[in-house]
Amino acid sequence: MRSLILALFCTQLFLTFSGGASAAGSGPDFVGAAVCRSCHQTQHDAWSGSDHFGAMQAATRQSVLGDFSNVSVSFHDIDTRFFQQDGEYRVETTGPDGEVHVYAIKYTFGVDPLQQYLIELDDGHIQAFNIAWDTRKRSEGGQRWFHLRPDEDISPSHPFFWTRHFQNWNSRCADCHSTNVEKNYSEADHRYRTSFSEPNVSCEACHGPAGDHVTLATSGQLSGSDTGFLRAKSSPMTWGFEQGKPIAVPQGEPDDRFVTTCGRCHSLRTRLTGDPQGPYHENYAIGLISEPGYFPDGQIREEVFVLGSFLQSKMYQAGVTCGNCHEPHSLALIEQGNQLCARCHRPETYDGTAHHGLAEPAADVGPAPGCIDCHMPPRTYMQLDARRDHSFVVPGRDPVASRDPEGLAPILKASVLADLASRPSPDALAMIQSHLGSDDPLIRRGAVVGAAGLPPPLRWQLLSPLLDDPSRLVRLELAAALLDLLNQLPDEGRARLLALAQEYERSLKENQDTPAGQLSLAGLFLQLGKSAEAEAAYQRALQIEPDFVPALLNVADYYRSGGRDREAASLLERALEVAPDSAAAQHSYGLYLIRQRQYAQSLPYLKASVSLDDDNPRFAYVLAVALENQGQIAAAIELLVAANRRIPDDFELLYTLALFGEKHGYRDQAEPYMKRLQELAPGSPEVQHLWRQYQRH
Repeated sequence: MRSLILALFCTQLFLTFSGGASAAGSGPDFVGAAVCRSCHQTQHDAWSGSDHFGAMQAATRQSVLGDFSNVSVSFHDIDTRFFQQDGEYRVETTGPDGEVHVYAIKYTFGVDPLQQYLIELDDGHIQAFNIAWDTRKRSEGGQRWFHLRPDEDISPSHPFFWTRHFQNWNSRCADCHSTNVEKNYSEADHRYRTSFSEPNVSCEACHGPAGDHVTLATSGQLSGSDTGFLRAKSSPMTWGFEQGKPIAVPQGEPDDRFVTTCGRCHSLRTRLTGDPQGPYHENYAIGLISEPGYFPDGQIREEVFVLGSFLQSKMYQAGVTCGNCHEPHSLALIEQGNQLCARCHRPETYDGTAHHGLAEPAADVGPAPGCIDCHMPPRTYMQLDARRDHSFVVPGRDPVASRDPEGLAPILKASVLADLASRPSPDALAMIQSHLGSDDPLIRRGAVVGAAGLPPPLRWQLLSPLLDDPSRLVRLELAAALLDLLNQLPDEGRARLLALAQEYERSLKENQDTPAGQLSLAGLFLQLGKSAEAEAAYQRALQIEPDFVPALLNVADYYRSGGRDREAASLLERALEVAPDSAAAQHSYGLYLIRQRQYAQSLPYLKASVSLDDDNPRFAYVLAVALENQGQIAAAIELLVAANRRIPDDFELLYTLALFGEKHGYRDQAEPYMKRLQELAPGSPEVQHLWRQYQRH
């Protein structure tokens, strides 16, 4: 079920071009790969042989690799038949209404090691069928149909059923698998009229529209200073060895254009603008390093693609970029095996027992493990697709365990700072303050997220000077962190924040065809006092994906605030049915029962929330209060003590421990928590009041 929970929060990928282009659909023309081939045959041939070229193609005899010879398979008690009729590839399977229908295969999707198939529905939604063809050799276990989610109980009501949002190509796949995509989504009727220049990833997907380039070339005006492209050609730094140094040193200046070009699709991120200009971090909010996407040491866990991993590495910090290892047209490695690593790491230092500590294997055992086996461990996704970690870890070393951002790569600094939002303390406050002025927008973003957990007056004091930050990434994060203060501000501050809210709304609407996008819009509308617009956005979120758990919980809370408890209960019960292992769903239903004065009945749900997510201090606090309410004082205190060990210095946990100690005669045991509270929040009226009670006894 972890895969479901991750997918609920994933954002779609989006392919755009940086430089001087205007909005999608205007600016230089796209000419198509055939025109490019007339002058760049070698590069075109290399790209045509890569998997990217075959990412999406019309379903023809040449492109379809699966067995459509009237083959039947059954997965999750759903029978499916693959066959051909009237020159079309077709599939007979269960549709969204639970009945069996025949659908035409419109496109193939992928080449190696698997191929999926795309089906277009009447409303313009193109859906990725979740039974795929294993394209590997039969001797390797391939040449078979298999289900991409064998461990989920898939049915038409499941979020991963093939017609549901999480299998939608338009919003989740198109922009990184085709060229010049325009989604053309209509919010009013939830329809797509998506267009593209070419269904596959072609030359202009990376180089940008070539219309001006062709015009200059045909008129003889093409020059090195004016190629007609929006972005100049990028050449990665070269590397060379110096006497006595085991690692090569860079020659030239660092160039992040490869990261911008490749990273916009090879990353898990949220699109910020429909007309991106400039560097990657101006146009996308990359997913920070946290669970469940990453392991605690920063290595990849779920499908987070490559950039978030690579940005953590010392190699990236030194100036290494994609083109130092990968040939951009064929996508092949420049060298194979340890020879690739030897380009920058002297083999006599690193390719021997003294470095890796492994004995040379016997001749009949096979070759010794390569560098990448330890430094780039693989994870397998979609059942077959092995992808390697790109943080180039040192085995056994945890780069983020210390929770100290100093000395870390910017993305790790940002991630640690963002995590401080749930771990307030004087040290955390000092750390946030010291990084709000960083030169790196990614680090400033992390500090802003970390400040979101601070009390309102302090939050405004710290963050309001950044409202005119030059980075779009930072400004939009500021909007998310400050808009709940809108009605508490004087006129000048309110006017500044309202101007930022307009930019924030435009950005959120870039993702309005996703349930997460509609949820964010609903939250914004509530903060602006637009309750009708907020409810409409909530309803659209559930229309896009009726079982999107965050939407079910947020809409339930909205109904509760309006006294619509029966409607709220229905949504909460649905959330529990869809995701019983969701700690948030268990917690929300427990709170609902408390509000219904069903205190004893709430305990199993509140206990489940802590069991499923024992790193959330709020869940532990609410359960402790509920246990105390039921007279289970010792159990409540035991729970709080255990939570405090896991989450030191959480104000709410410490305060409740001190309060319960004073209230129930555990003063001696609770006194250390009282003293720590005074150290953490000496100016807090609540803490001072509790301390006076302690002194009276």
